[in-house]
Amino acid sequence: MSSSAETQTMLGLWILLCAAFLTDSCAGETLQHGRQLSIRLQDWIKKLDFTSLDRSLNYTIWSDSVTPHRGIVVGGRGNNRRFVISSVNFDDQGTYTLLNFRNQVSSVTRLKVISSTSIKYCVPDATLNISLDGLKKDEARLSFSNQKRILTLVQQGSPVWNLNYNKQIKVTNSSIQVVSVSESDVGQYTLFDLRGRQTKVITLKIIDAPVKVNDVQLQYGQKLRIKLPVQTKMLMFTSKSQNYTIWSSSVTPKRGNVAGKGDDRHFLINYVNFDDEAAYTQWNSRDKVIAVTNVKILCSTDTQSCVAGATLSISLDGLEKDKATLRFSNQDENLMLVQRGIPVWNLPERERIKVTSSSISVLRVNDSDVGQYTLFDLQGRQAKVIMLKINDTSNLIDRVELQFGDTLSIKLPVEAETLTFTSKSQNDTIWPNSTRPNRGNVNGLDDKRSFIINTVNFDDQGTYIQRNHWNARTYATEVKVLSRRYTQDCVTGKTLSISLNGLEKDQVSLRFSNKEVDHMLVERGSPVGNLSGNYNQISVTNSDIQVLNFNVLDVGQYTLLDGQGREAKVITADLNEPLSWKPLFITVGVILLAGICIYIGKRAWQRQQAIMHV
Repeated sequence: MSSSAETQTMLGLWILLCAAFLTDSCAGETLQHGRQLSIRLQDWIKKLDFTSLDRSLNYTIWSDSVTPHRGIVVGGRGNNRRFVISSVNFDDQGTYTLLNFRNQVSSVTRLKVISSTSIKYCVPDATLNISLDGLKKDEARLSFSNQKRILTLVQQGSPVWNLNYNKQIKVTNSSIQVVSVSESDVGQYTLFDLRGRQTKVITLKIIDAPVKVNDVQLQYGQKLRIKLPVQTKMLMFTSKSQNYTIWSSSVTPKRGNVAGKGDDRHFLINYVNFDDEAAYTQWNSRDKVIAVTNVKILCSTDTQSCVAGATLSISLDGLEKDKATLRFSNQDENLMLVQRGIPVWNLPERERIKVTSSSISVLRVNDSDVGQYTLFDLQGRQAKVIMLKINDTSNLIDRVELQFGDTLSIKLPVEAETLTFTSKSQNDTIWPNSTRPNRGNVNGLDDKRSFIINTVNFDDQGTYIQRNHWNARTYATEVKVLSRRYTQDCVTGKTLSISLNGLEKDQVSLRFSNKEVDHMLVERGSPVGNLSGNYNQISVTNSDIQVLNFNVLDVGQYTLLDGQGREAKVITADLNEPLSWKPLFITVGVILLAGICIYIGKRAWQRQQAIMHV
């Protein structure tokens, strides 16, 4: 009995194992048109055969020597390797057989492709997008049907004109689009391939999108930006006192403008004011509200920091000049500065208030101007509040190092009214009324003004202090001048020229030194008389000193000294002979001549050998 029971148990196990094997090795797979097929290629798999559903095709779709013309192999070697068809169609139906290195069947996958079905929900005026899912554009046909009509919309990739259907159809390589759908477009859209097989069925339903409510707070003068999607056909403006269409296809906005196209379309107001505080309601083509933007305008607040003597500028941000009023207040004063665009007539220092169509300016601000500036519109509403602070610039200093002969440039902002120069021996005003003639000048106007010295020398070394209208120090530039050092290559027989860089001729001296000598060549603008052969080599002009007919004995260091014996320039002069091409030409000529001789001799030897053989 026990032996029979064991036999039955073993038989049952074998049946289960065989069933499991057969289930694993012979699998069926059903995919919707356009879905992905993925077949695992284990390491021992050497070949994949395909047999079509009607058995008209039977071939190796992949092996080590066959590249798939349909689908791809991804994942490289190993158990992660797979054969993939990204978007299956009806021609992919059939049997996929995996064979191992012994050419034995490892597993079989039977693929069945069915039509894809789905339901799509769209809001009115949206676009219905129907993907071709790998179907070629010129093989696609699209039909539409509902209870009222049956229409062919696309035939072999081209939209079909229909008398009773005026919707815009767009066809691309990847999809068919029905633009701006409405209730009349509700129904079934069926996509066919070239052989008339249904690849996709889409049922369109129209739903009302929930009303989007957006609360926006803006400061006076900021920019209002409301997005107008394609389905928006009208924008209504509703405030406490007004209700009207601010924009539609037939209404041009009197306030603001519409910019952009399609989904990038926006309603814009560059500078909002209190009259723009309202509810902006968007309506679609079905006269239904789709979005509401509630806009609230707040008083703009800001803090501006200025240096003493600068200009405080208060932008009107779209407020008309003759509707603007400006009040100033601090602990000591409460004054009306501007009323309806005009400075108040009895205001102290009235000339410091300037009003333009875009701003109100307070010129040459000082400590007494520190406080609050409040801008009002015509109805007396606070549009803007600005707190003014004066920055302490008395300790601001800029340190600049220049080489002798460089250009010095110091920016002079609008608040700068004087520039003084201080050194160990001097303390002078150099602008606007200079006590140092011919030392620098001022170029430019307003914020582009600069004090410039084209070629600095040691006398320009010091501190340049800017002062404002109240003679308060606003900025300082500390300048240090260093000796200019450089190396210059010279050629035998040519001239070494050393620029004086603005030094006066009768104040300069020139020293020459090398390993053998150390002597003066020029003193106070004249060549030194006791120079034996060098005297005729030295030429001094108003702009430079020249060493004529430079040769190997002139190689060394030249030091230019100013009238106080300070080293202005140190030039190291080297001899650099120009490249001579003559030896090269001779060498090339000899090589060419030798080559010609060898060529002629070889030709003669060949000719002689030919005669001897004859």
